Amino acid sequence: MSSANQVYKQSGTELPFKEWLKREQLRGKLDVHEDQFFNADGGDDGCSCNKFIPALIGVAIGAGLMWYIKSRK
Repeated sequence: MSSANQVYKQSGTELPFKEWLKREQLRGKLDVHEDQFFNADGGDDGCSCNKFIPALIGVAIGAGLMWYIKSRK
């Protein structure tokens, strides 16, 4: 099976790739894979998760380590 990029190159169209891809997806010739793209940091664009929680956990672990080190002295 050819990739969308290969099919685009073989089509010889003058449209930009993004417009061509949308057109072919609307025609049903190519699958739509909107939910499978990720940012460079590994997260997806539609993330509804709270990004404050991992930072809070990190601060709590850091405070716990500081308390443990000070209590051992």
